[in-house]
Amino acid sequence: MTKFEARKKKLMDALQIKKKMDVSEASELIGISPATTRRFFSQLAAEGIAVRIHGGIQIVPESTGTYSYIISNTRRVREKARIAARGVELINTGDLLFLDSGTTILKLAEALVMKLKAGNLKDLVIVTNSLLNYEKLAEFCKVILVGGEVRLSRRDTCGQLAEKALQSLHVNKSFFGTDAIHPEKGLMTTDEWTSRMNDIVGKNSEAVYVLADSEKFGRSSLMTYSDIDGVDLIITDDGIPDEDLVVYRGKGARIEVVPME
Repeated sequence: MTKFEARKKKLMDALQIKKKMDVSEASELIGISPATTRRFFSQLAAEGIAVRIHGGIQIVPESTGTYSYIISNTRRVREKARIAARGVELINTGDLLFLDSGTTILKLAEALVMKLKAGNLKDLVIVTNSLLNYEKLAEFCKVILVGGEVRLSRRDTCGQLAEKALQSLHVNKSFFGTDAIHPEKGLMTTDEWTSRMNDIVGKNSEAVYVLADSEKFGRSSLMTYSDIDGVDLIITDDGIPDEDLVVYRGKGARIEVVPME
């Protein structure tokens, strides 16, 4: 991790709690001068992960619907790791996989690295539009990075070039994250590009798995990429109430709950 990324993570961790910080607070926290801190704030604002305010910075309000990889990656870390540990059990030697660019899928990539290093999985081919998945996995197996426009806020690629490449793709298993799971609206994401790419890949996959922490249930977002019963399995943590499980399963959703203890 570069100094910039380390400082960014430290600041975003603090903003998760404080919601806003002035220049002097942030300067002391991350150990740089006030002038450098102001430039740092401008960079974060340009990436869409924070908002400049008079004399300081504040976290992007959730109500805006704006997705931030940095923010998402600091939330529900333990739950995402346990969900990913279950997800990796569905992968076999020789599989051709697609991994999307969500933060829970990054945990799956990290779990895959451990299995590959230990020799428990071999001969995987992984297609991904995630820059971070590529960095994690390329040393240990064949990785095909889908080209396209780079989105810093999601650490991935998207756009017409990416879609064209994915239209000719056929994989054994696809692993998606999601921004929201609604009993009527289905599996949802915050932007059109992600929705379109997931729809394309899902149609060309023998099996589709969704890894999503329980916080995503009951939410709504901008775009639907699949009906609730349109994927093979949704893996979540045990934070979802039993009465909600009854509702979703009644709509045809196949859900596996991973215990946290």
